[in-house]
Amino acid sequence: MRTNRVGNLACRLDVHHQIAGRHPSEQTDIDGKGFARSGYIVFRSDYRGHGNSEGEAGNPYGEPSYTIDVLNGMAAVLTRPDADPDRVGMWGHSMGGHGALTLALRHPAQFKSVSAFAPICLPTKCPWGQNAFEGYLGPDESTWAAHDSSLLMRSKNSAPYPAGILIDQGLADKFLPVQLRPEAFEAACDQIGQPLMLRRHAGYDHGYYFISTFMDDHLDHHAQTLL
Repeated sequence: MRTNRVGNLACRLDVHHQIAGRHPSEQTDIDGKGFARSGYIVFRSDYRGHGNSEGEAGNPYGEPSYTIDVLNGMAAVLTRPDADPDRVGMWGHSMGGHGALTLALRHPAQFKSVSAFAPICLPTKCPWGQNAFEGYLGPDESTWAAHDSSLLMRSKNSAPYPAGILIDQGLADKFLPVQLRPEAFEAACDQIGQPLMLRRHAGYDHGYYFISTFMDDHLDHHAQTLL
């Protein structure tokens, strides 16, 4: 990785994979440290009431406090004099991978690159997504499609990321067949001609050791566009 670019730094938004606990660990910091070492400004928040953040932990389904905190934090990062708002990438894992794909597809002018590990790719048709959408958006399923990466991709007239999207998926992931559904996103990309590198890895599950094994490939993927 080349880290000696002159000028403002590329930014990368780390979409939280889950509420991993009240204290950060070496495992949950694998991704952020890798990007930071490679010359990115990394925004990675602790949810309020978790880790080093102040406030009380809330109900992510019942009120929008966590989302508001992340959006405000990212807006603050982009005001830094050493940040380049025209070079922002998205990365996420699991339900954070769903968020990374969905936000990138909803705002392709704002985000220049995107990748994910084991993302939820068809949330309107999986139990995790259905429960979350009903909690966040209510029971009217017609409002859910705007937050489903596979359906969003199918709605495009041309490839929003012509340089490609990278997804890594472990084949030993117990959530793969019911919850994640990467084949749906793959089919949507094929339909509109969006370049996608969907890599399926035998023997890897949903955890952080999977991420650490292939993290350098994601650093390189974003570097091709952002650095």
